[in-house]
Amino acid sequence: MNENGVCLKWNWIKAPDLNQEIMDKASCEQILLDHNLSNGSDKWLWLGGNEDGFAVKDLRRIIDKELLICDNEIFKWSKWMLKKVNFLAWRAGMDRLPTKEALIKRNVGVSSLTCDLCGHDSESADHLFVKCSYALTIWRLSKWCKMDIGLGDGIREVLMFKKMAKGSQMFKNIGQSLIFTTIWAIWKARNDRIFNNIRKDPSDVIGEIKVLSFLWIINRAKLNLVEWKDWCNFDISL
Repeated sequence: MNENGVCLKWNWIKAPDLNQEIMDKASCEQILLDHNLSNGSDKWLWLGGNEDGFAVKDLRRIIDKELLICDNEIFKWSKWMLKKVNFLAWRAGMDRLPTKEALIKRNVGVSSLTCDLCGHDSESADHLFVKCSYALTIWRLSKWCKMDIGLGDGIREVLMFKKMAKGSQMFKNIGQSLIFTTIWAIWKARNDRIFNNIRKDPSDVIGEIKVLSFLWIINRAKLNLVEWKDWCNFDISL
């Protein structure tokens, strides 16, 4: 019984008799007795928002705040891209993709750490998407879209494009969409190489990026004024 007159009574099926069980019981009693209990009904409280209860937007805000793409930048989702493409880019930036180095860290055995696309260095997220010679060839599409996509030291810097780029909002959105599509295409080419023994030529991957980004952008961003022939030459108004 505590100073407030609260007395705990247990309805045991089997009373604790082991030392650890007795210690756990005492610890539990101390926690309960240190709090003032009311006669009201118990209820769950969502601490992530206000008193109105759980809300998805509050959870999203917490995720955006905690899961940073870098030290001071929240990952920016693209409304023009499919959810699975956004999610892949987010996982790449957070180093949550099952690259060979990541699998080793999780104690998953792999036959070799070598990147299957270039056949040289260890396969990490930074290597696969930014430093791999195969990926670097694909990133030459930046000349086609006339955008300075700075690769920097890793994938996180690439994903900072929308914040760092100068230009209109349309320019930034298209650039971000192309980056996400490129990440998607490189990962797909990597999986085709590993699981299907198919090696795609980088030029074919670039062609795939142009097609996919065009279809996703004109349908999801509703840029109906953009014609395929103009997109091929990136002759669009930004």
